[in-house]
Amino acid sequence: MRTYQRKSDKGKTALDIMQRAVSTVLNNGRSVNSVAKDFLIPQKTLHRHVVKARSNGGNVKLERVGYFNGQNIFSEEQETLLANYLKQASDIYYGLTPKQLRKFAFQYASANHLRVPDSWTNNKMASPDWYTSDIKRNKTLP
Repeated sequence: MRTYQRKSDKGKTALDIMQRAVSTVLNNGRSVNSVAKDFLIPQKTLHRHVVKARSNGGNVKLERVGYFNGQNIFSEEQETLLANYLKQASDIYYGLTPKQLRKFAFQYASANHLRVPDSWTNNKMASPDWYTSDIKRNKTLP
């Protein structure tokens, strides 16, 4: 399946809501259960973030909340750099074909010593699925 359709809304609590809930528990001394009911957050999730904040010395700064895909090849910064390079290449009238772009993405990942799927290593290029999802993520690419 090339386009994943999410079937539930688990793990979609907004980051700012989770931060407010954690700070309410830590600063106001309220119980995790009552705050979880007030903010409509699963109790165990809030408890996990409160424990993490307490271990950080009461620091409520959360980086991310919810489920994330652990199979991303490039970080957001690396993907932005790759997209900027492709835009510059097309601006000077030297765009890349999809196959060349897939080969370039594999070379870029190899140069940065990133973990890539076996199919990338066998074919010495990124997969067609990666290419289509990259085009969807970076709508400004030519």
